[in-house]
Amino acid sequence: MSEHIEFEIRDVSQALSGVSPRLPEMPARQFMQRGLNALHPSFSGKPYMPEGTGASFRHEGYLRLNDSLDFIREINEETSLAKQKFSGLASSAINAACGSYEFFDCYVLGNQGLILDVRRRICWIGVPLGWEPHHLEMFMCQPGLFEQTQDGTLRCTKALLQKMDKASRGRSPRSCVVLPIPGFRVYGHWLIDVLPRLAHATRHVDQSRVVCTSGIAPWGKELAGCYGLVTPEPPQVLSLMEGARWESIMAGTTIRSSRVIDANRARKLWSELRLALTGSARYPTARKRLYISRSKMPTDRLFANADEIEAFFRNRGWEVVYPETLTLKAQAELFAAAEFIVGDDGSGLHNCIFSPPGTPMLVLNFNRINQYHSTLAQALNHPLAFLNCESASTETGTTYELHIGKLESAIDSLLSAAT
Repeated sequence: MSEHIEFEIRDVSQALSGVSPRLPEMPARQFMQRGLNALHPSFSGKPYMPEGTGASFRHEGYLRLNDSLDFIREINEETSLAKQKFSGLASSAINAACGSYEFFDCYVLGNQGLILDVRRRICWIGVPLGWEPHHLEMFMCQPGLFEQTQDGTLRCTKALLQKMDKASRGRSPRSCVVLPIPGFRVYGHWLIDVLPRLAHATRHVDQSRVVCTSGIAPWGKELAGCYGLVTPEPPQVLSLMEGARWESIMAGTTIRSSRVIDANRARKLWSELRLALTGSARYPTARKRLYISRSKMPTDRLFANADEIEAFFRNRGWEVVYPETLTLKAQAELFAAAEFIVGDDGSGLHNCIFSPPGTPMLVLNFNRINQYHSTLAQALNHPLAFLNCESASTETGTTYELHIGKLESAIDSLLSAAT
């Protein structure tokens, strides 16, 4: 007898789409690419439950963007490339459907909230849930518990599911709103992916439904507190590191498609968060120029000449900021006063959501162009540019260095382009 159960890996953006007869006919391949985009407005507000899925989708709107990509200021080749790539992402993301899912008799598994339907043997993933295929590959890092097969199925040990069944017996309530998502331990992903789930949770938590979560970092507790979900473990919050089985699981969609954010929904969420943290809807009149450094982070994405870069900014009157040393409230207040932001690629720069619309941003790249910075800037119309550093491979990894002259030139160019 097998000691494992196999689950078919299915994408919610394809399996849980409702197609209205009034929609124009389209090739099957085009429909599969559009996925949730194919929802017709007639489904708005009404749950759609395809037969045999054991899940439903409630449509609440479509992804919208600002009209122009002029916020990306092409001061160099890397920024022009970023603009070209973001344009392609935006074209495919526009009109993606937003809303919420409900899954019946399923497990929420692990600290990233993977949803498994045992009765129908389905493993649910998809961008609307924050789960992309590469996230599932990362989830396989727990040997002996999970493995992904060549034919697109997920294999899970029966012993683990039996353990969660035992822990779930007799529990009341039996329904939950799921909070965890891939990147749950990363600050930047909270501002993009978890924030809409927090807002969704406050609308649906009552005596019959709790928030199902996992270990939360201190800044996560601050964010949860802004929505009245103070942790650890008040009556409406259940912290589960391994997982549990539920009769009903609700999960709000992310506010993005791939790396592109719904500008309208994002601005509303971020404005409410800034008000909750700073106590004011207004921006300070005194403004600061900020350099966001990762030099104190335990990571390999660091500049070898970080001291030189920080000295450059201090000598010019800029404030050097280490976000991880500040409370969330202090970060919000600091970025709300920003006049110009330069920073190392990372979650600390995502605090630009608290800055006045139109605040120029220069992102210092570590061998990649992070399009999350593009979409955050797009939503708030922040003039944006990227700057590549020099990198070299060594026996211990990759080293990064940024020439001061190149940095100074890029800052001057963005200042000129932003005015």
